[in-house]
Amino acid sequence: MNNLEVAQCNSLFLDPEKDRDVINALTAKLVLILGRFTENRKAILDKLREELKKYDLVPIIFDIEFPDGHSMIETVSLLARMLRFVIADLSDAKIVINEIQEIVPANPSLPVQPIMDSTQSEPSILRKHHDNPGYLEPISYEDINDLTAKQETIVRLLKKRRRNLVNICLD
Repeated sequence: MNNLEVAQCNSLFLDPEKDRDVINALTAKLVLILGRFTENRKAILDKLREELKKYDLVPIIFDIEFPDGHSMIETVSLLARMLRFVIADLSDAKIVINEIQEIVPANPSLPVQPIMDSTQSEPSILRKHHDNPGYLEPISYEDINDLTAKQETIVRLLKKRRRNLVNICLD
């Protein structure tokens, strides 16, 4: 970010009356996409990000260096509290398993939708999260076209789970 972008971001929080609106706008639309950033996997994650924009969502993919001594897991854990939901591609992604193990227990009202290449299966270490209300059943996909075809189902499931979790919290 350049200094002008930082100044614009900071100005959003200078007016206490706007703080709530800014936070609500962010948390209503932010979706984190987790996955592995090899050439093939990155193409799938980028396509997923483009498709999510069609649902008036703001998808985020972290494919950057993390400065100031913060790890990716620390950054993802902090961000998780502001997200509407998470889509985690488990295909060949050991770091994603670690991120899920950090996010899910700490954020039980955050829907997390695991997805994976159909040639793979859910890592057994993640099965312990099946009892967590925010952790959804993994969805397999054959290729990028199959994932795109399942996009509407994924978004519908996540939105439904989010509504149910919010209602549980309000009861």
